Amino acid sequence: MVFVARVTGHHSLLTMLGAHFYFWGRLGYLIAAATGFSLVRSVLCWNIAVIGILLFVVACYGSRDSLRICSTSSAMMRSAVAEHGARYKPTYHYES
Repeated sequence: MVFVARVTGHHSLLTMLGAHFYFWGRLGYLIAAATGFSLVRSVLCWNIAVIGILLFVVACYGSRDSLRICSTSSAMMRSAVAEHGARYKPTYHYES
């Protein structure tokens, strides 16, 4: 699902949360299996990873503009470029 989201350009809060849920759910599953907590492993960790997968499915097949990351800063950058034209360069101030 991460590959599908990357190729189709679906970068949103849902894909980020889905990736985190899946990763930490699988890591928790591994740790719970190694320490012998079968109930925690099966109920909690497995379902967290499944929720992560479902978040990816919703992000990829849902609305393309829902919960976009950095949509406000992208719009601000586009308006600044449109206002100043091609000569727009961000300025950085460094203290000596």
